[in-house]
Amino acid sequence: MKKVALIFLFPAVSAVEAQSYKVNYEMKWKPQKEATNYLTEDFVLLLKEDKTSDFLPLEKYRSDSIKTAMLKRIRQGGGEMSLRYGKTIHNEIISKDLTNKKIIFEKQLFDKLFAVDENCPMEWKIIDGQENYLNFSAQKATTEFGGRSWTAWFIGEVPIADGPYKFHGLPGLIVKIEDATGEYAYRMTGLTAQSVDISERNFGNGQPIKIGRTKWNEIWERYKKEPSSVMGYQESSSDGGWTTKAFVGGNPSDPAFRRNFDQKQREHLRNFENPIEPKPSCK
Repeated sequence: MKKVALIFLFPAVSAVEAQSYKVNYEMKWKPQKEATNYLTEDFVLLLKEDKTSDFLPLEKYRSDSIKTAMLKRIRQGGGEMSLRYGKTIHNEIISKDLTNKKIIFEKQLFDKLFAVDENCPMEWKIIDGQENYLNFSAQKATTEFGGRSWTAWFIGEVPIADGPYKFHGLPGLIVKIEDATGEYAYRMTGLTAQSVDISERNFGNGQPIKIGRTKWNEIWERYKKEPSSVMGYQESSSDGGWTTKAFVGGNPSDPAFRRNFDQKQREHLRNFENPIEPKPSCK
């Protein structure tokens, strides 16, 4: 059992309503419905006052924050770039504009970085009664999202309407949330009042390809069937974005290269055969 350690570095919450936070979560999920074992991964939610947030895997957060700090030092005339990337199962970042209720889902496929503009409305039902969670008085709420029924616990002590993954909209930080089948769950494992910069996370990766949810669904479904298909995606093309011109990390025209890529990615995709959103709600 993983130990939970909460670190409090702020005074009375009422005095820091515009504070920035780093919230640690553990995600647990069943990769396939018939699976008997769960997978787990640690995530971080970076809350910038009460306006924006980024949710990403812990290992990616570590490399992205180090990368940003190194680039700042280099631009100031000192230091050099030296990075080591930890292993993650997920590689996406979910950025929320809490004021305008907009979400950007950012995901890397091969050498392509996609930024999907989403609108994910959530209707919550707050339930009477409270529960103690890590010395917080947590309120219960339920919602339907992505084809699943969810139960969440949130705390008014941190009056920011955010939480893990795409969840948002409650009058306080979500500290725990799980779906009715028990196949997915997030729980807060740490909370500190601090500001962390990951603004240079995409340095060297090129500009994200900005698309809408409909286009992303098309790309993702095609990727699941044939992962190497994404090698030929270009933002502008006479074929709706698809072309055969791409040469990164190997020759995509080489059948052996594509077969090897497809095999590795299909093995990785088994981690998500039981998706968190079987029926996507975002538009």
